[in-house]
Amino acid sequence: MKEYLIDYEELAKLVDNLIAQKYPGEPAEAHQDLRRKSIEELDEAIGTAIFSSLSQPELDRLNQLLDQESATEKDYDDFLKETKLDFAKITEKAAKEYAEKFLAGKGDDNA
Repeated sequence: MKEYLIDYEELAKLVDNLIAQKYPGEPAEAHQDLRRKSIEELDEAIGTAIFSSLSQPELDRLNQLLDQESATEKDYDDFLKETKLDFAKITEKAAKEYAEKFLAGKGDDNA
């Protein structure tokens, strides 16, 4: 199964809400492919927003961590604390932008 940056269940809730808005009255089962694709796209949009918010030295440090086989979850947690980024704000903004894009194609499966 694919790993997600953001909790899968949280992504799914957001996407389910968007699909319900875009296709009111239609059964969720009718949009399972769109749901899967949208969950992946939303996770990618949030990840891109977070990583693009990092400075070059922070990106370099993250790459060092990723290259270290011995890096622990605590190492990543410490790194994230050091960045002082407001992840909730970044995530919220990216999710809002994705929702606007998704809903702009109302009635169009090319969201």
